[in-house]
Amino acid sequence: MGVWKLMAVAVILMGCGNDASAAALKGSVTYGKSGGIAGVVQKLTVRPDGRAVASSATRKRSFTLTKAQLTALTKAVKAADLAHTKSPKDNVQGADGFSFGVGYDSHRVAWSDFSDDPPRRVLALYRLLDDLYESHAPAPAH
Repeated sequence: MGVWKLMAVAVILMGCGNDASAAALKGSVTYGKSGGIAGVVQKLTVRPDGRAVASSATRKRSFTLTKAQLTALTKAVKAADLAHTKSPKDNVQGADGFSFGVGYDSHRVAWSDFSDDPPRRVLALYRLLDDLYESHAPAPAH
């Protein structure tokens, strides 16, 4: 998803609920994607104040979310309800697949190319975090 799609998701998420503003995050939000033939490693951690670190296997990049991004993320975290969601179990075994995960505070939901997908509400949070990672990914080492 590009910047425009990220903005559209943010606007949609900002319209959800009847609160004028979202409650603040009480813990860090995490994202991860790893695996594949090339051994991809992507991690993102967003602190409650909006400071974030995107990292690959060899590089890191720090940035700060805008107020709108932090509001959208807070609403997506609440909607994902990770505390009451179990990680899907792998259905098959395989090689070179990807593993995915999102977390909030002490709750984490993880899945892979070899499992069912988690609920759509969890995937919505993952996609928002994936877009943030792609927008702020550390430059590859030369």
